[in-house]
Amino acid sequence: MTLFRQRAQVARADFEMKPANEAVIVEICERLDRLPLAIELAAARIESFSPQHLLTQMRKQPHAVIKHVIVDELRNASDRQRSLDNTIAWSYNLLSPREKQVFRRLAVFAGSFSLEALEAVCDALGDGSLTLWKDLESLLDKSLVRSAQQKGEGRFQLLETIREYGLERLEVSRERKLHVESTLNTI
Repeated sequence: MTLFRQRAQVARADFEMKPANEAVIVEICERLDRLPLAIELAAARIESFSPQHLLTQMRKQPHAVIKHVIVDELRNASDRQRSLDNTIAWSYNLLSPREKQVFRRLAVFAGSFSLEALEAVCDALGDGSLTLWKDLESLLDKSLVRSAQQKGEGRFQLLETIREYGLERLEVSRERKLHVESTLNTI
């Protein structure tokens, strides 16, 4: 919250952190996975929008707002700010072709997911799941996926900024259309 307040005051000198907007700002930071660069970019929007407006938009269209706040802004950002996008791209480019494919498949999950859910997606697409757990384990080791245990159940999750990158890679690979069609055929 301190970083958000500092950057918001740079964008708009009269910005004040008040008890009335504190919970809103906490939720904005949570939705941005507490990533400093994402918080900086969101706080800069205070010049034009109130914190409540930002949060309302994030709740209505979380992916569109996050993509705009982070990805689109990075195109016009300084080299330091572009480093987040470059870091994710660098990590992605180090993956094997199979790991890249699994990573792109993971991006379809909003929130947490189980290994069984990932297997179902891959099976529906004809990818098979013979080594899926190894691929997932590798992505965990490379910090692209994190463990998100819920009620003792093994669950996993992508940070939203990493998920957005995965969705872009999925779109570029043209697999998204295949995924949607396969999912619809299994329903």
